[in-house]
Amino acid sequence: MLRIKIKCPNCGIVLGAADDPANAQKTVVCPNCKVRNRFVAFQRVIPGEVDDQTRIDFAVKDTVGSLVDEKTKKEYPLREGSNLIGRKPLKEPPKASVPIETDDRGFSRAHLYVDVMKGRDGHWHHYASNADNKNETSINGTKLEDGDKIGLKDGDRIASSETVLRFVAATLIDDETVL
Repeated sequence: MLRIKIKCPNCGIVLGAADDPANAQKTVVCPNCKVRNRFVAFQRVIPGEVDDQTRIDFAVKDTVGSLVDEKTKKEYPLREGSNLIGRKPLKEPPKASVPIETDDRGFSRAHLYVDVMKGRDGHWHHYASNADNKNETSINGTKLEDGDKIGLKDGDRIASSETVLRFVAATLIDDETVL
């Protein structure tokens, strides 16, 4: 099915959606501002007009949860497998597969890993571990030590220096990922 880009009428974030006539009668909850709108209230976005700073793709099969920067509210999708989370550098290409836009020097360019795997129970499981950096990281106030592998739950707060990321879990419903 063809995917289109739509813009939330409340916060302006750009979302990915299936181009399905059946969607016209549905209500959509924006994953960014949490406001409920009818699908037809969302503006279609013409390709090339999308600002990558405000893009969220939801209901995409390879997105299996996300991290949300509590200060900027920007969402960073996670993929199945190992996700290296780190500060996005200004000039060179990022080391991290999930580069976080922050000026916080206490957040390393290779800061932590979030490993995502589908369990035998059919649910996504997310585990955080240190990426051998020297900067302290805590999950819900508990320090993440080298060698620790901590299971994440929806709403967990990952903090380091001035950067705080909130974990948003995804669930599987009939092999479809739902944020």
